[in-house]
Amino acid sequence: MIHRLLEEIKGRFQILIAKHTGDGFFICGVDATEMAEAALSVKDRFRTTDWQRNDFPDPVAIRICVDLQKVTLVEEAGSIVDVTSSGIDRAARIEPVVDPNQVWCSDHYFAQLRREHVRNIAGTGIGRRQLAKGAGESDLFALHWAHETISPPVPAHQQSVVAPQSSATIPRIKRKIGDAERDQFAADGFGDITRYFEAALKQAEGDQAPHVQCRFSPVDATKFTAEIYVDGKSRTRCKIWLAGTGREIRFSHGQAQIDHDGSYNESLHVDDDGIDIFFKAMGMAFMGREREPLAPAQAAEYLWEAFTRYLT
Repeated sequence: MIHRLLEEIKGRFQILIAKHTGDGFFICGVDATEMAEAALSVKDRFRTTDWQRNDFPDPVAIRICVDLQKVTLVEEAGSIVDVTSSGIDRAARIEPVVDPNQVWCSDHYFAQLRREHVRNIAGTGIGRRQLAKGAGESDLFALHWAHETISPPVPAHQQSVVAPQSSATIPRIKRKIGDAERDQFAADGFGDITRYFEAALKQAEGDQAPHVQCRFSPVDATKFTAEIYVDGKSRTRCKIWLAGTGREIRFSHGQAQIDHDGSYNESLHVDDDGIDIFFKAMGMAFMGREREPLAPAQAAEYLWEAFTRYLT
């Protein structure tokens, strides 16, 4: 059955190679959206198959991880026979912690899906998880079809038996959000934006080398610069830093001086509605756009768009 399923996947999607690895298999392709669709299709097949009709005593589950990395192709007689990459090892460290019959991905992969404006696939953040074999921690997302709704998976050590509850609800009650929470939100958000830019620049350079070069330059713990060169010429440059009382992130586009933080083109400040805490943009980068509350991941995408909008 697995062989037949792999052949079906290769017939539907742009697959470079599909290969067995002991009790699993990996699929390598060229398009992030297609690979997410392939992963969800495989998950659906496992969930809907009548395993007892296929002579299995119990249903068979599958764990799927998708990640976005550069790979090296190994060819023989003009055919791809293998791929190598440290990224494959990373995916192999995520897969063992995935819940059965779910598709999880790295934050880097999910950011790519957002950049591609994928409409038929959604993702639910499941937080920072410990990876297998001492590979550290990573922010992960559970992928699902956009028409589906899922609850974020709960780590095993947090699971407990809960008695049935009433369906009655009450309105969300406002709370007082203090300075400590605001400061931590801004610091964590700046860290998310920093990691987003560093990963996105690496990906952009890898996708469009050699005529595109990217530079990510940390200045200190609260400031960095980013620059993209096309054919050796600087096409866009920015500086992003944690400013003011530490509750504001500023963005300066162009050849701004590293040590002069008096001028900027956009500012994200920490705000709240008495229930949730979020970033709010001043709106200078995109005049006329509605100033919606931004989660840290959305704030990173907003600033990336401001940084890259003049490349085309």
